[in-house]
Amino acid sequence: MNSVRETKKQNGFSLLELMVALAVVAIMSTFAAPALRSFIQNSKALTQANELVTALNYSRSESVKRRMPVVMCAFNTAQSSCATSSVPWDENGWMAFADRDRDGAYDADDGDGVLEDGEDALLKEWKEVGSNAGVDITSGVFRLSYLQSGALSGFATIGLRVSADDSSDVNRCVRILNTGWVEHKKMESGVTCP
Repeated sequence: MNSVRETKKQNGFSLLELMVALAVVAIMSTFAAPALRSFIQNSKALTQANELVTALNYSRSESVKRRMPVVMCAFNTAQSSCATSSVPWDENGWMAFADRDRDGAYDADDGDGVLEDGEDALLKEWKEVGSNAGVDITSGVFRLSYLQSGALSGFATIGLRVSADDSSDVNRCVRILNTGWVEHKKMESGVTCP
């Protein structure tokens, strides 16, 4: 009589196989972490730059459509009007309004729902911008005015620097030409905006 020996089939991994797999994952993570961080920072800066470009294009198109100046400005701390001095655009967000009296200042509606003489039409607000942590939008300019032709009033070229961190490899430059045309691109090392 032949005795048949039963062999048990081993399921799972041995300790040695698990240790080798963990070592490979650790080595790959070491190389992937900086690239992942750069990817995330680049995505944040690109998203914020795209939102800013959309707002600028919206303001410009509204000035042409309404045939009157449209002002886009950084919010003040209370998010109720334009800032009166240079502040980072991302700090409180920004707004666009039809400057009906052409004085460059936002004159709010008195709340009756009817725009009277001396009151400006609030077109759009971007208040949630400040919640995009880690992205800064800086410029020496805190207010832009588009003429009814869509061109900028009183400026040659303006640059808004969108940065996600101190390294220049993820920063973006949003340029507004005097014609009102908006462009943005990745900033090269050592280059200022604009």
